[in-house]
Amino acid sequence: MKAALLMGSAVLGAWFWSKPAAPRRAAWPDGMPVFAAGRAECSYALRNGTSFVCASVPLGREEALARARSAFRDAGWQEMPVRTGDMVVFVRGDAVAALVAESLEKETRLTAIQRPAGL
Repeated sequence: MKAALLMGSAVLGAWFWSKPAAPRRAAWPDGMPVFAAGRAECSYALRNGTSFVCASVPLGREEALARARSAFRDAGWQEMPVRTGDMVVFVRGDAVAALVAESLEKETRLTAIQRPAGL
């Protein structure tokens, strides 16, 4: 950050340096099955327990989606046989989750949202 103070025709300058903060990785939401090695790019959790997370992995879409689906199944979620285009829907008790995979240039972005039971 730089600051300058003008006084008449003279310029008094002062330089203030501050090191930018290191980028902070988003926290993985509690209760969300961990996929993409738990490296969240963004995440959000509401007070009512609904949570959202997105993460990118250097894998093709099909492999990334297969691994994420496996993480949900391993965490006790059951995949629903609903046809929702690119979205995979899971249930566990009364809770519902949705998973979407998006192909990017050199990676796949996985996005999941889950809503706990009782909402």
